[in-house]
Amino acid sequence: SLSSLSGLGGGGAGLGALGGLGGLAGLGALGANPTSLSGMSQRLVQIPQPKVGRIIGKGGETVKQLEQMTGAVIKMDQSTQAQGHSLVVIHSANPEVLDQAERLVKQLIETGGGTAMPQ
Repeated sequence: SLSSLSGLGGGGAGLGALGGLGGLAGLGALGANPTSLSGMSQRLVQIPQPKVGRIIGKGGETVKQLEQMTGAVIKMDQSTQAQGHSLVVIHSANPEVLDQAERLVKQLIETGGGTAMPQ
């Protein structure tokens, strides 16, 4: 669960607070239509291949939670996995959202997940 990460980038706003934003917080739905990403900036985070599962989560649950928490669209690019790493591609029109999502991804890589972090 990423619930312990919720206060790290959003001024203490967890998933519950984002629920009030309705469709604005659910930008992850844009991933189904790549043309919707036009006009957005992107940030790449290189992660060691053995840690890809920490970002994706079971059935994609972790990456979906990251999208809900930040409002960013987050995709995995595993085309470089033969070189020992993959890329997390973060899309948003808001630079602060990019910063928050990048910070959360890096924390997941370093700590191994939300459950290892203090509340």
